[in-house]
Amino acid sequence: MFELKNALEGNKVALPKETIYESGIGGPIGIALAMIKESEPHYHNEMTEWYMVVEGSAIAFIDSKEVRLKKYDVLKIPPKSIHYVKAEEGVEVWVVSHPPWRKEDHILAKL
Repeated sequence: MFELKNALEGNKVALPKETIYESGIGGPIGIALAMIKESEPHYHNEMTEWYMVVEGSAIAFIDSKEVRLKKYDVLKIPPKSIHYVKAEEGVEVWVVSHPPWRKEDHILAKL
């Protein structure tokens, strides 16, 4: 049986400089649409993330390294890597995570 959901109808998480729509589609992975101006530095002990840029451009910071992101780029972020994103242009990113995102595994980091 299939399941269809619109990303913008997912669980909306509004942060000061980032809006995330969690799809809530279930299964072994998490899928979210993130509209980012600047995310907070954080890491995950268990989760691996893949960022797929669908609009705009940004700079991702991963363990103090800069990675320029543009439309259609895909970036893998391994567990325990401190990371955050600063948009250069309004950036929209599909975030795929394994295992799915959990609040307990989203740890804010100080730089």
